[in-house]
Amino acid sequence: MKLRPSEIVLRDYMRTRAWARRIYEQRKWSGIGWWSYYDSRWTSFGLWDISKLAVSDVEILTLDHPALLEASRMIVRPIRETKG
Repeated sequence: MKLRPSEIVLRDYMRTRAWARRIYEQRKWSGIGWWSYYDSRWTSFGLWDISKLAVSDVEILTLDHPALLEASRMIVRPIRETKG
């Protein structure tokens, strides 16, 4: 399947779900990866076969974690603590 970058970074979920389904139905991939709409340095993954994954590291994510603060700035979303 050939996809153009402009087809992948769309915010048209019906289209992206359709191409993801076509890739899944080929039964030769464990998942797909693509760059983020917000920042091409970030990669998003859709995985449907996680049987070979292993946890290599765990890091506690706090509200003042540098990665969370950077993401908040990049996607222009405030960080708010929720009660409950």
